[in-house]
Amino acid sequence: MNRKYYKVVDRFQQTNHYCSCRMHEKDIECFYHLNEWTYPLVKGSKLMVFDSLSHAREFRMSDHEYIFECEVKKPSKKWMGFLFGMPSRRVSKFTLMCKLRLQKKKFTHLLFDDIYTQLPQGTIFVNAVKLTKLIT
Repeated sequence: MNRKYYKVVDRFQQTNHYCSCRMHEKDIECFYHLNEWTYPLVKGSKLMVFDSLSHAREFRMSDHEYIFECEVKKPSKKWMGFLFGMPSRRVSKFTLMCKLRLQKKKFTHLLFDDIYTQLPQGTIFVNAVKLTKLIT
């Protein structure tokens, strides 16, 4: 039996498209569609999902956010420095970090060590996400 994962998303402008929850930076924001694979826009980065429905519900802050059951590619608990609510000034630093990671060079000096790096409980990093079933 496949393990279940959950993604919290916002609806994008009254459409059937969804976007990254609380991550609205144009250079890195991903858009999700039901039953289609979504990959990170920044090469070498990851997307985030939750390992349980209860963790996804704890993260969800309003009725305007939706929880989907999803399929994922290459789940990992290994943290790579991504965060939600990233201020715009950090996007370029994040992009550089992903580039160095792909080149197998040291990037840990670029990790952010403040309130923005505190991940929600149950966060799992994945290479791709496919929304499969609306939960709430």
